[in-house]
Amino acid sequence: MAILNFADLFSSNPGEDILTTTDDGERILNFGKLTTIGDLADGIFAAADDVSIRNFGAIETSGLGAAGIRVLGDDARINTFGTVVTHGTFFDFDPTGEGDEVFSEGVVAVGDGFDIANHGNVRVEGDFSSGLVGVGADGLLINYGHVDSVAFGSSVMGVVGNRSQVINAGLVTTDTSDITGMLAIGEDATALNRGEIQLTGEGNVGIEGVITDTQLTNRGTIRLTGDNGAGMLGAMVICSATTDS
Repeated sequence: MAILNFADLFSSNPGEDILTTTDDGERILNFGKLTTIGDLADGIFAAADDVSIRNFGAIETSGLGAAGIRVLGDDARINTFGTVVTHGTFFDFDPTGEGDEVFSEGVVAVGDGFDIANHGNVRVEGDFSSGLVGVGADGLLINYGHVDSVAFGSSVMGVVGNRSQVINAGLVTTDTSDITGMLAIGEDATALNRGEIQLTGEGNVGIEGVITDTQLTNRGTIRLTGDNGAGMLGAMVICSATTDS
């Protein structure tokens, strides 16, 4: 069974996602415009394994913790060919503690074996939000299009999980400070740039790896405009192209 949408749909209530499923193996195809303004209200949300999502339309969210596309489950396959824009910052369930925040990511999958590909345009504006992010082991995240961020203190695209891969074959841009263009965290995780990364602002990093054996490779172009930045930052760095900082 598949969820197929051609309509322009709007949600104004907190927690009211527009296209949603909890069924394993579900397919979601969106060709319409999805707009939410409530906190924690995602454009497309799935809490299931082996879900396939294809977005050909336009998704825009404004609430705190409201993602464009969010999947919680293993083996998610997400392809977006349209546009995804999020304006909100994070939603904090308990301001007295840490670790319970929900962020307004553009596209996010939480679960092992994720496969995320952007062929269109993704933009995030709320602080600490990422454009494309996968959290889980053995995942793959690829950008063929344009991912843009003005979200302070985050990464434009990144993976968190052992043996996961993040690849840029398109354009990554930002116009803010203290942000990483590509981030890889995990044992044997890898980050590969074959496209272009343009970062404007202070304290920015083009490609960053956090765990010792994370491998970072640049075969494209990294350009930084601003002080106290770094083209590549990690223990295992391979650079065979342009890095300007």
